[in-house]
Amino acid sequence: MAKGKLLSDNPELLHYSAGKLHITILGGIKLTGLDRLKVTLKIICTDRKQLTFRHNVDLYNHIQTGQLIERVAETLDVTTTEVSEAVSQLITALETYRAEHLEALKPKQVEAKELTEAERKIALAFLKAPQLLNRTCEAISHTGIIGEETNALIAYLIFTSRKRHTPLHLMCLGASGTGKTWLQEKVGELIPEEDGKVLEAIATDRKDNLAVEARDHIRTFHELFFTLAPDEKVIQTNLAKALYLADASAKDEYDNLRENGYFANMIAGNVSQQLKIDSIAVDLRSYPYRFRCYGIQNIIRTSSTVSRSLITEGELRSISKSDNNPHGFLIQRWHTIENIDLKVDNH
Repeated sequence: MAKGKLLSDNPELLHYSAGKLHITILGGIKLTGLDRLKVTLKIICTDRKQLTFRHNVDLYNHIQTGQLIERVAETLDVTTTEVSEAVSQLITALETYRAEHLEALKPKQVEAKELTEAERKIALAFLKAPQLLNRTCEAISHTGIIGEETNALIAYLIFTSRKRHTPLHLMCLGASGTGKTWLQEKVGELIPEEDGKVLEAIATDRKDNLAVEARDHIRTFHELFFTLAPDEKVIQTNLAKALYLADASAKDEYDNLRENGYFANMIAGNVSQQLKIDSIAVDLRSYPYRFRCYGIQNIIRTSSTVSRSLITEGELRSISKSDNNPHGFLIQRWHTIENIDLKVDNH
């Protein structure tokens, strides 16, 4: 089998192709904990795309990996040799991917920039000339900051106080989505690289927190929308909470289900519904943030339990935080792209 290639454009949704098998790593992999390699896999055979195998596994666990190979071969009707080679190659590719990312995370020594004599003379002349604050504000405006001149100047002066024995601190207050972080980041670009590591760390922490909050918002919405009991009050309460977290696209789906008698049939048939989230992939590289949610929906009746694969996608945009929407996101353009039966367990 020819060696495959790992596609890692989206760290939350890795792809690997090996021969006839296409493997998607849902939710990516953890960079920490080198003694394990826990992943959630979605595997299809390019010859039989209608067949799909999903499973959580620690690829460093020999027993789990052996069982995975046998079950994939049986489900997708391929040989265990093909699956074994693909899994072996995948493990090597993921180890290389993790090692490269860990290497990139190592702190790099930044050389302090030394001004030339000519640059020093220009800088001193700028500092000694009249109207320093006005000229500094004008210089900052050349970075593309428009309409926030006063706030940008205040932020710049506070950032430069890092050179003082007692530096100043900055706190930006405002509604979500008003550009607080953007302003700090733009002004932070004016700070020399060797002095900007603290600002960089703050920005990194914010991005990490953003990903966590985004996934939790998506998870909460889906669990409220799809976890239901045969009780009208429970259904109304859960869906009312869910609709605070999404726009009209979710309301339209709710209206369709209600008009088709879905909730009434649940109550009449004493049917309950549960959703277990497998993984959530969010792309934070562009705004609004696109996401895809993978889960298993269990529809429980007195006589049987039906397990269904559920995949939805949509976008996240920022709004003001509230008691009903603590993360300050709103799901938009939400729709279901897969909802098919996986198995039926008779009681």
